[in-house]
Amino acid sequence: MGCINYNCDDTLGNHTLSNCGLERVGGASAILLLECGHQLTDPSNGTQINAEIAANRATLVQMVSVSYDRASPIEVPSSIPCEPDRVVNYTRQLMLKDENVNADNVNFYNDVFKGRRFEGAIIFECGNESNQVKFIDATLTFTGSDRLPNSNSEFQDFEGIAKWKGRTMPAIYAAPTGVLD
Repeated sequence: MGCINYNCDDTLGNHTLSNCGLERVGGASAILLLECGHQLTDPSNGTQINAEIAANRATLVQMVSVSYDRASPIEVPSSIPCEPDRVVNYTRQLMLKDENVNADNVNFYNDVFKGRRFEGAIIFECGNESNQVKFIDATLTFTGSDRLPNSNSEFQDFEGIAKWKGRTMPAIYAAPTGVLD
């Protein structure tokens, strides 16, 4: 019995080696939250991003920690004996940690963490000379809370998780100029 490729005629594309010493390190210190109905078409265009911020269709959150781990596959059991389950989607989530604890940010995160939906996000990497961003082109939903540690040797913070579903990973774009300056 032959292999059935449910991606039909999609070509796999090319694999590209990273040049020696150009492996990417982690670290992201800002995120742009895109409101539902945003008009951004190019995540690498600083002029477009600043226009979205000015129009209140995007909010830039800086001096935070943003990360995400591997996605979890959503699988449907195969109805064909001896065939593996099929991946139909992925559940993805990012973690946001912000030590900028003040009264204004309590109000800000109350709005963000109540299950608010965003129509995308741009994660600004800070490693490797900060020359790229990751673009999440999907609807995200945030949950989270503030945290008051039981010790004066730890900082208070806000910790949130944004979840989304998507078959594809966040796309990589060149970092826009004039946004984090």
